[in-house]
Amino acid sequence: MQTMPQTHPSIVATLPHTSPRVHAQTALRAPVQASMAGLSRVASSLMLCLAFAWPAAGQDTADAPSELDTLLQRVQADPAGASEADVMKLMELAEGEGRSYAASLAVKGYLSFHIRPEPKLLRAAAQTAE
Repeated sequence: MQTMPQTHPSIVATLPHTSPRVHAQTALRAPVQASMAGLSRVASSLMLCLAFAWPAAGQDTADAPSELDTLLQRVQADPAGASEADVMKLMELAEGEGRSYAASLAVKGYLSFHIRPEPKLLRAAAQTAE
């Protein structure tokens, strides 16, 4: 019985694989990986084109801004000229649509110009800001 000479593990790790099977697998793997990379680029480009071409949900039904957006723009553009009714309506709509943060910013501007607002408006502003 013949024993194989012991080789240090660090030398074994650096030796190239000489098995013909390993060389055949490597030779077949390279073109497949290259074609997959090209396919991946084509697929990602196609997805990007579809994302821009596909209409977003809700855009095709109406392009007009909602009442909340109109009130937000009005109060933000002229906080000194906004009416108390507009601000109350703004907070009510914002709470219903889950956009309280945007409304609280607009109300903050309104309150900086109106020194003595109604108590119900102050309470609604505090609840909106929560």
